[in-house]
Amino acid sequence: MSRVYVGNLDPRVSEREIEDEFRTFGVIRNCEVIFILRHQQP
Repeated sequence: MSRVYVGNLDPRVSEREIEDEFRTFGVIRNCEVIFILRHQQP
């Protein structure tokens, strides 16, 4: 099993949208959308 990390996504993206984009590369067994909030310096 391989893992792919995709960064710089729009926070409004859904798991379904990601699955649809990557399905052309093969079967997707699991898709998780994880956002890490980062504070911007003033």
